[in-house]
Amino acid sequence: MPKLEELKTAINQTDYSQIAMVSSEIFGLNINHFIDAKSVENQIRVEHLDFAGYKTLALLTQKNIDWNNVKQSLDEGQNAYLVLKPKVKDGNLTDTFDYLFNGLALGTANKDVKMTKILANMDLTLVDVLEGSF
Repeated sequence: MPKLEELKTAINQTDYSQIAMVSSEIFGLNINHFIDAKSVENQIRVEHLDFAGYKTLALLTQKNIDWNNVKQSLDEGQNAYLVLKPKVKDGNLTDTFDYLFNGLALGTANKDVKMTKILANMDLTLVDVLEGSF
């Protein structure tokens, strides 16, 4: 079933967890298939960081949390960040992202839903700050 149809079905069933999951998947498809990605390469990587946070939050709302998928999502976000890191002039911001990813890895390894949600939300906030660097 196409993603928009999945989203409509989830909306009609008021399945908020599924709405979050499918919405994050649609967001990911949009940034992965952006036609002029080369012209805004840094911004696309920043969007991947946003996507990692949104997808993680969506995954954490699922009845049966797929922690491997959570880890994979966060790893992809961290990989996008590591490409950006040398271009960020604010050392406090890079240190904060380093601590963030260490905390997310620990929260995920411990399967700590509350901590991982807090840190995924922090990712979204820090991404807004990071956007000012590009």
